[in-house]
Amino acid sequence: MGKSVVISSGKTKVRSKKHLFLLLAVIGVFMIATMIVLSGNLLANSEQNVDGLDEGLLYVYSQTCPYCKKFTPTFEQAVSGYPNLNVVRWDIFSEQKKREEAIKLGVEATPTVFAVKDGKVVDKLVGVVNEVAVRKFIKRNFNLN
Repeated sequence: MGKSVVISSGKTKVRSKKHLFLLLAVIGVFMIATMIVLSGNLLANSEQNVDGLDEGLLYVYSQTCPYCKKFTPTFEQAVSGYPNLNVVRWDIFSEQKKREEAIKLGVEATPTVFAVKDGKVVDKLVGVVNEVAVRKFIKRNFNLN
C-alpha cells in the first residue's frame, strides 16, 4: 500500500490515506447537512410577510458592519441596472423594529438580500458577493435581463 501520511491538526491525527479520505467524507456530509438545515430555515421563514414590499429586493444591513460597508457599493451598482426593480433597505442597527422583523425573516448575518414576491420571501443571498452574483440572484428570481 502507499506511504503513511500523518497530518496533525490540534488533537486530530490522520495516519493513512484511507483515514484522510474518511475524514474528508465526514466533513463533506457535515457541510451538506448544514446547507440542508439552512435552506430549511429559509423555507420555514418564507411564510413571513415583508412589511411594505410586495415584490422586489429587501437589503438588510447594519451601518456598523464592515462586511456591509464593503458590499453596499457592489449591491447598489448591481441594482442600478434594474431601475424598475423595487428595492427596500433596512438598517437593523438603527431601527429595533426592523431588527426584530429581520430576525423573524431568518437573517443570521449581515448583509442579507431577500427576494420577495407577493409579500413573501422566496430566496436569500447572504454575505459579501460580487456584482455578477447579485445580478444572477436578481435574474433568477425576477426573470430580468
